[in-house]
Amino acid sequence: MESVTMKAKTMEYESIYGACGMRHETPFINDIITKARQSLHEFDSIGAESAVREAFNAGIDPVELIESGFVEGMKDMGDLYEVGEINLLHILVASRIMEECISMIESCAKENDMDLRFFGNIATHTQC
Repeated sequence: MESVTMKAKTMEYESIYGACGMRHETPFINDIITKARQSLHEFDSIGAESAVREAFNAGIDPVELIESGFVEGMKDMGDLYEVGEINLLHILVASRIMEECISMIESCAKENDMDLRFFGNIATHTQC
């Protein structure tokens, strides 16, 4: 007979990954990715680091966090620069926050035995 705790863990897992183990989008995951993206707009390094921690705790793929959160946030910053709403200093500050978060992602990936590799501007991830 399955314990109540085991059933709860199974239900939690299935709510994130689905019955067949495939990850599907949830509002929680989108909130974390949006938080990462917004942190660059607001020059909020503490919020960005918090988004990284939350993403790892939620089991979000680090590459997804980088691509959908931080890279998209930097694209937004570039768009704002093109229309003259921000200056180059803002781009540099946001890129510094992103660099710090990517370093944090690399450290967290090592702690969690993830094989996260960067090849120039490309990041790949495989679960060990």
